[in-house]
Amino acid sequence: MIMTMLDALHQAGIEARIATRAKASASHRYVDSVIEIGSVRFAAEERARAPYPKELRNLADLRARLESVGTPLLFVPFVSESLGQSLIRANWSWADSRGNFDLRAPGLLLRQRRTNTAPTSRLTGFPRGSGGLAIVRSLIQFHEGESEEPGATALAVQAGVSQ
Repeated sequence: MIMTMLDALHQAGIEARIATRAKASASHRYVDSVIEIGSVRFAAEERARAPYPKELRNLADLRARLESVGTPLLFVPFVSESLGQSLIRANWSWADSRGNFDLRAPGLLLRQRRTNTAPTSRLTGFPRGSGGLAIVRSLIQFHEGESEEPGATALAVQAGVSQ
């Protein structure tokens, strides 16, 4: 996900790079990556989801650890406008995988908002309504010699699951 942020920065004309391991130092194992923009170092933390505004207080210890390496940077899949403002008030720089970012450090302010809408989630189950039932019916077939629909027990056996 950090590469997505670097691509967005490069597209905006900003030269950013991941610090080499020698520069990042092995003693900073708790930092996901160190991003350099000019002479400014950002200590990045990647999260699978954005924090809720009330969770920002719980990130204070993490922020303090990251500060020992560089300016704390939180990278998540999507940051809404209101969450972005909450992160700024909590002294976090942030970026998301949609190309939005607000990077702040002494002598540096980089901001970009490409989209205000969160990414849509993909459907993980059957469609609801009669379409979903049609799919299930097409998967369950009569065996030779059956004249009626099988009962729940027979269907479970056919599917290889318990009733």
